[in-house]
Amino acid sequence: AVVSTQSGHYGRDILREMNSPPEETSGPSVDSKKKEDRILARRDRIIKRNKNAKSEGSSVNQIKDESVEDKNTMRSRKQINVSNQRIEKLRYDGTELVTNVGVAAMAREDARKIDEERSNKDRREKLEAECKASMERFEEITKRWDSAHVLKVPQALQDMMTNQRELINSMIAEKEKSTDCDSALIPLL
Repeated sequence: AVVSTQSGHYGRDILREMNSPPEETSGPSVDSKKKEDRILARRDRIIKRNKNAKSEGSSVNQIKDESVEDKNTMRSRKQINVSNQRIEKLRYDGTELVTNVGVAAMAREDARKIDEERSNKDRREKLEAECKASMERFEEITKRWDSAHVLKVPQALQDMMTNQRELINSMIAEKEKSTDCDSALIPLL
């Protein structure tokens, strides 16, 4: 009996066949005394060997196909793992980027609010100082009206009224000037 292995060692199979005890066959034998029987026996042995080689060859091809499939499968799994890792990294980086954008936006908003509070405080202080100065000038102008009642000479009264008009006009000009500055400082929303 010929023992075939799937390892594909053709030479070993021939040795096993030669060293194995002769099979009891009713056909021709290599040990026959007739030349035609020996030729037929050799042909039969070659046919059997070719059949075994074909079956082994197909199993070797199957093994090769399976090993190629295993390599392709391993390559595919490796690629899938690499792709999954890359997707996770992109997902993490994307989340971090979105978070960083949000943090930056909040920081800008905080800085804007601080600047706005500072400018509002400065504006308030400036308006309070201006209001105080305006009130002092207004009181000064009002006190001069009290002294105008005492004046009986029309020329002196005319001079005082002209002086009062100049003070009032200068106060109005300062108010307009500060209003123009404040309107330039206040951002349009």
